[in-house]
Amino acid sequence: MACDRAAAIASIAPQLKAAIDDYYKNGKSMVVRKKDQIMELLRGAGLTYRAQIPPKMMGVHPMNRDGEGITETGVVRVGDGIGVLGCSKQVLEENAICVEENPSTKKIEQFTKEVTDVSDRLQTVTTGMVKYGSLGNGHSYQFLCAAIDGAAWEGDLADENGRLCKKKLADVGVDERLLKAGVEWEVIAYQVDAEFPDIATIVQSAINGKDQLMKGESWAQVCLKAARAADKQDDPRHPDWKLVPKQVLSSNPPRPNDVLSICAFVRRWGGGTPYPFCKKTG
Repeated sequence: MACDRAAAIASIAPQLKAAIDDYYKNGKSMVVRKKDQIMELLRGAGLTYRAQIPPKMMGVHPMNRDGEGITETGVVRVGDGIGVLGCSKQVLEENAICVEENPSTKKIEQFTKEVTDVSDRLQTVTTGMVKYGSLGNGHSYQFLCAAIDGAAWEGDLADENGRLCKKKLADVGVDERLLKAGVEWEVIAYQVDAEFPDIATIVQSAINGKDQLMKGESWAQVCLKAARAADKQDDPRHPDWKLVPKQVLSSNPPRPNDVLSICAFVRRWGGGTPYPFCKKTG
């Protein structure tokens, strides 16, 4: 297989190099189009495949978020969002692109240990278990890993001991089947990563850049909309938080993927009706 992959890489190496050079030459603009171009080249050469990957086998690629990887804050934000609206397999599979672990370097496992050892809210990495590294969707999958480990937690998904509760998780769609089997990912061969490390940079930048880009309504504006949606319900002291994101989404905000986490933030930190913190921030 290694020989076949080497030949496949050689067959598209000029096009890959040209795409990477063009990306840097043009000031890293049009990164989403460049990512799509590169991924199509890799797919055409048989250098990617799709696989259902259990959460504990998925680490964090060292280039994820330009080397930041994942953070406790990001994982908690995802978890709080799932606690509000529930877990969707379709959402988990959005931007699910990863790279195989290089068996010679084990760099993904090492990096994953480094970024998760800092907090008891994150998973404990089992040596030898990590086989892939996420370029997108990393915080969501790391939340699943934290759920498997029963990591420390606060809020609606915690049990009486301050740990993620399997029963409460199952109630919002994070059931044993999902935790065991995971979801489907597109996997890039590790030989590609070794030969062209800039590809991981471009792919993660395109995925995470789309998530981070904010146009039109600001974060504060979306917070205010969520607060107003909750405050206008028939019982504002006990609003139905499953309805709030749907109402916020009705105006087609520019970053719909963020609405879930923003609503979770308002619910937890807004101060309750009439949500003075949100109004002060806005």
